[in-house]
Amino acid sequence: MISNEKLLELYAAMVKCRIIGDTHPFLDATLAGVTSDLLPGDTLVPTHSALMPAPFAAMFPPNGKLHSNAAPKQNGHVPADPLTVAYEAATASRAAKTAGVAVVICTPADTSQKAWQKKMSIASRRNLPLLIVCAHDSAPAIPPPRAQKNGNPQALAFGIPVIAVDALDVVAVYRVASESIARARQRRGPTLIESVANSALNQAATNGRSPHRDAIQVMEAYLSGKGLFSPEVSRSIADKIRRELNAASRFQSN
Repeated sequence: MISNEKLLELYAAMVKCRIIGDTHPFLDATLAGVTSDLLPGDTLVPTHSALMPAPFAAMFPPNGKLHSNAAPKQNGHVPADPLTVAYEAATASRAAKTAGVAVVICTPADTSQKAWQKKMSIASRRNLPLLIVCAHDSAPAIPPPRAQKNGNPQALAFGIPVIAVDALDVVAVYRVASESIARARQRRGPTLIESVANSALNQAATNGRSPHRDAIQVMEAYLSGKGLFSPEVSRSIADKIRRELNAASRFQSN
């Protein structure tokens, strides 16, 4: 069961995304839900600066290592592939027998690459503590599950369990991410989460319609139902975040 404190923490994280304003609209809930349970020693690797720009990244380090080395080539140096960075971090954690988990946040363009698919297969065989989050606003991009010999579908892609989740529902994202991170810490292998907006997930929840929902409004309605939300709560959280941002700006300018 998710505590009231954690629910408000997730809401505040999404508001922080929105105030900064540099992320894709469908990423608010995904980033808040996925990063909430990261600990010291974990590694977070976004694949593109467009996914997690510098201002956002500065506010959401996982108290461990934040890599943004998927940026364009600079000074003649070609940065390492993001999945390689996460893969190596997960390998090192496994070898050192620590609880560290590596998380890579990517797009369908990344998971469609043969090099990525090969590395994901190896990660699965080695039971690496790795979480791959494919975030986008279109139909699911991961190949459909293949059938087992008994005819039952196998929810695997390249040997990794695949879980689809509504990218506009931070509670759902958090539940899936929390369970997947716990699974990785227990050395039970990687998980691939497809966090998808405007997908069949949303249509099924609205009787076939695909309305333009807002993740923050969805969460406000959820919190209201639990008696945890009011305009005063919203203003208090937003004001606190703005104070933090102002303090951070003053520190950087000095």
